Amino acid sequence: MQSQSATWQELLARYESYRSMPVWGSMWRLPNEKGELSGEHLEQIAARGAKGVERVRKAMDRFADKGGAAWPPTPKAMLSDEGAIERLRTAVRVGRDSVRNLFDAMVFDRDGYSCRYCGRDAFAFFEQSNRLRTLWLVVDHLDATRKATGVYEWDNSVTACWTCNGMKGALPEAAFLQELDSIAQSRLALVARAR
Repeated sequence: MQSQSATWQELLARYESYRSMPVWGSMWRLPNEKGELSGEHLEQIAARGAKGVERVRKAMDRFADKGGAAWPPTPKAMLSDEGAIERLRTAVRVGRDSVRNLFDAMVFDRDGYSCRYCGRDAFAFFEQSNRLRTLWLVVDHLDATRKATGVYEWDNSVTACWTCNGMKGALPEAAFLQELDSIAQSRLALVARAR
């Protein structure tokens, strides 16, 4: 596993850039006919994003300050150590939400802010949507049965868009990918027939 960011500051800057973009992803935050979200929703998204970024910054600062030698010098070093976040969380008092946001930022960064299942990239999608929205990314557990035993496991966690994550549910990855391929093939056939 390789981090896309060489430094902790680069990781934070990429996460901040992602969290500053508007997202769709729930039935209570619907766009208008032009695909635009209301000003109120955009403000809520910006505030939620800023809060997430501040949590990551707080976790990084606290771990770096109090973690000593246990705090890896780079995101890459953290990703190569499966138990690093859990050891730091246990040794240094950091809020659960801050640790969760840091973990999410690291998984997103490792995966290049792209959905593991459909392959869409959040930054490219933002540009393709005329800067109206990006993908709502979440961390998905490949093996849902392991989620309870190891929330911070690099090898069981991947970046997923909200759409794929909702469709996948607790399905094993292989079964979900078969379903996703079937949907894609059916959609392509439908588009071809409509032409």
